[in-house]
Amino acid sequence: MAPSFKVYYRKNTSIIEPDSLASINIDNLLRGMRSSSNAVFMDEDNHIYGLGQCRGDLDMNTCSACIGDASLNIKASCPDVSDAQIWYDECTSGIAGTCSLANLMPQIIMRHGGLPSPASSLRSGLAKLLDKIKARIATDPTLGGFANAELQLTRSNTLYGVAQCTQDFSSDVCGKCFEGTKAEFEDNKPCSGKVGCKVFYGSCDFRYAFKPFLCPYANKFEKISDKALEELTRYKAKQIDELSSRKSMMVSSF
Repeated sequence: MAPSFKVYYRKNTSIIEPDSLASINIDNLLRGMRSSSNAVFMDEDNHIYGLGQCRGDLDMNTCSACIGDASLNIKASCPDVSDAQIWYDECTSGIAGTCSLANLMPQIIMRHGGLPSPASSLRSGLAKLLDKIKARIATDPTLGGFANAELQLTRSNTLYGVAQCTQDFSSDVCGKCFEGTKAEFEDNKPCSGKVGCKVFYGSCDFRYAFKPFLCPYANKFEKISDKALEELTRYKAKQIDELSSRKSMMVSSF
């Protein structure tokens, strides 16, 4: 099945000539990305950074196919800029003249109408859902910055959410990026009161809906109880205490 293209972003202050050396260097970088999956690319001599990353639930073949398509499409859609990013349902790919896509920081929203519950209830539920996902990512490095969860909002409505950071980010920076997405659910914001919404930032994205959407669709969403969330939070606090203790020991040894 072909990857599902969604949206792209181009930084219009990074204009380059189509046949320039910069354009040729970008072509070479993208060519290397087409045969890869979940990789960071850096051409230090020419100051070009590239990233290809798939959604965390995909198999390697699906991932490679998506990044291959994305690396072709990003050049076709944005041939005259050095900084751009493209998103599919299955993956994202980007190029930049800096060492991270975070400096692009696009805020691209895709939403669906028809509210099944009060907006205030949805906002509260989304904040709790995102906090659960953040806790999983912060306490489990094996997730690679990708996690999902579900939350029973009402007796008849369940929220499903998934969030992911680009792999060049630490869990702390990842969490800050997720916090930024919460603003999109406030009153008069694009995602306010919507039954489904996707928020794309340069270094992270968050999606929710009232039906499962991961692949394969059955049994992919992680149910997290409040008790489990408390345990994850305590685990993170313990890690922070241990890190602080080690830093104190290092300082005292000098």
